[in-house]
Amino acid sequence: MQFTLFNRISFEITYPIALIEAVCIQHNFYRTYDLVENRTIRLANKIGARGFPLQEAQGVIDKYNNLSLLNCGNIDKLWLKRPEERKAYIKEFANTAINALCRINSICLTKATKIYHTLYPQIIPMIDNQLQEKYKEILKSENRDFSISQLFIDFYQTLYDNKENIDKIHNVISQNNIGLSKVRVFDIIWWSCLKYESLRKDRRNITWSTINTI
Repeated sequence: MQFTLFNRISFEITYPIALIEAVCIQHNFYRTYDLVENRTIRLANKIGARGFPLQEAQGVIDKYNNLSLLNCGNIDKLWLKRPEERKAYIKEFANTAINALCRINSICLTKATKIYHTLYPQIIPMIDNQLQEKYKEILKSENRDFSISQLFIDFYQTLYDNKENIDKIHNVISQNNIGLSKVRVFDIIWWSCLKYESLRKDRRNITWSTINTI
């Protein structure tokens, strides 16, 4: 299967379901995070969003709990909206809820997305430092300025661009009761791509059978 990231990076994964299963088997947070049904803000500590003031963060979550993006509930319902409507929902979420979390001491953009993904795993993605740096590289090459709202808009467009393959993978792993959202499926996909890139730079003689950039 072929995937794209920010419409600039193309990569192919030969056995995407096997890759996802391997990541789930090898990482403890699949058991301690992905499979947890009763999700609270404290669960974000399981995926690296440690040391943030819980009460202040919860205050932001409560204040912005009725945003249009969150009310969609899952990514499939978001895709039913018109493109300009989707963009407005995403921009509103980034400019209000995410920016408000980022203004709290010790909460960066990465932590903010992990907190929201913890509570809304069906529709809010995690955007960690590695992905942000790759996005900034692309912006620099195109002489574009960085903004949090545009990052979110472009990442949701990436999700939409890969929708067909994400749906196919999710259908299979759902039948196997693996229990990942479509957003989380692509999280593993892009993380594997960037990890592949990093390892390839360190050891140029490595050839992977599972993943390759195009």
